[in-house]
Amino acid sequence: EGHSDEADAIATSVFVSSKEKEHKQASAYTGEDFQEEESLQGFVDRSISDLAERRQGLERWD
Repeated sequence: EGHSDEADAIATSVFVSSKEKEHKQASAYTGEDFQEEESLQGFVDRSISDLAERRQGLERWD
């Protein structure tokens, strides 16, 4: 268990901000408004659960 909460928080924020960039780029093509409150929250929740799944996958190899 070599992970610290701070490192997790940093990894999560970096992951989410990269996903936001991807989403903004996609929105530019579709014309969707990225600032729509509900979809943003759902998007962040999905990103965090994706990250958690990835971490579980990585921890299996520790």
